[in-house]
Amino acid sequence: MDKVCTLFILIDNSFLTLIHNGDLRGAVAQVLSSLEEVNAIFRSTDFDSDGFPDNIGFIIKYFVVLQTESSPMNLLPKYTTSAVDGIIEGNETCDCGTTWDCKILDPCCTPRDREDSCNVNKQVGIDCHPSQGICCTLNCRYKNLLNHNLVHT
Repeated sequence: MDKVCTLFILIDNSFLTLIHNGDLRGAVAQVLSSLEEVNAIFRSTDFDSDGFPDNIGFIIKYFVVLQTESSPMNLLPKYTTSAVDGIIEGNETCDCGTTWDCKILDPCCTPRDREDSCNVNKQVGIDCHPSQGICCTLNCRYKNLLNHNLVHT
């Protein structure tokens, strides 16, 4: 059975200008080439361990390029030389970037420029991080498990 995930591809201004020096064709070509590699890997991977590739593929539904800093959707983190990669590694529970990036993209996470970086932001009203499992909501609060029939009284 063929499974397809639709993608929204967004090339933000910092990727376009800092990585590709404003070369729109080069930026688009790199994204498409990377997506082609990921598509091949996912199509040939046996995720459910049944002995056969699961044939999960990707198609692009939307492709947006933000060509200026003032583009209305330019909310993605600015590319920097720091290790902000969005990949949870080692003792991290999250990885959202700078204070501004975390405020916009992931308020549950402590920014890299703070002492307890890349962990659950222990501010008032923040209990957990969604990466910790299904018990944490996108609002950084523990779910009421009684409402989900996961705990019996």
